[in-house]
Amino acid sequence: SKKGAGHVYKKILEIIRIQGANVFFESEVKGITSSKNKIKKILINDRNINTESSYIISTLPVPILARFLGLEMNLKYRGVRVSNWITSTREILPNEYGWVYFDGKDIPFTRLTDYTKMSPDSIDLSKGILTAECPFSADEIDPLYDKNHHIEKVRQSLLDIPWLKN
Repeated sequence: SKKGAGHVYKKILEIIRIQGANVFFESEVKGITSSKNKIKKILINDRNINTESSYIISTLPVPILARFLGLEMNLKYRGVRVSNWITSTREILPNEYGWVYFDGKDIPFTRLTDYTKMSPDSIDLSKGILTAECPFSADEIDPLYDKNHHIEKVRQSLLDIPWLKN
């Protein structure tokens, strides 16, 4: 969306509510009752919601949803550290690229995204936003992690890219 991702989500929410659906934000799912591969009820914030004739869109992580349904999954997720860099120009990545992927152990990020190109109407005309995504696995979590050191490493890696502008 030229107005940013938040605009898209607001439109989706509007359409869902027009259809008569319930949407629960900042709620705790405390239990699920199921029978014959169908979710019958969901306990949300100490309130049982009858779902027998409903479609359910869950944003719960799959292992948590599976556990509620009596299944065990050993899925492991990777985390991502995201840093946003405000630039003095809207021309950040070359050409019309909105994002570029990197594959190398010598740089901390795997993707750079130029949000200025993706959502131009939501950003000040004299500025740009570059996002660096730095993934990590649970076994890579450093107990001595230093946020400032990480940011400096990302900054230096950005400066080392010759075609990255401003």
